[in-house]
Amino acid sequence: GPFSELHQLGRPVQRLQILKVRVVDSDAAGQPGDVLAVDPAEITVRCGEQAIQILQLQPDGKRPMPAADFLRGRKLVRGDRFE
Repeated sequence: GPFSELHQLGRPVQRLQILKVRVVDSDAAGQPGDVLAVDPAEITVRCGEQAIQILQLQPDGKRPMPAADFLRGRKLVRGDRFE
């Protein structure tokens, strides 16, 4: 399946498999891969002209989980990047 690497300032790169997303319209500025928004249940990431909300993912060596569970263990902020 599709995977990405999460890059955060001051933290090691984390490889994630992206399992479930929803395409959303977003006019927020950013480059593809930029985290645009984080709420308790999903992560919004810029993708070309639109954006996706990551709903379910799987970190390397872990079980598949909803984005909400991932966010309880790892804080993301606007400006973090998926590459």
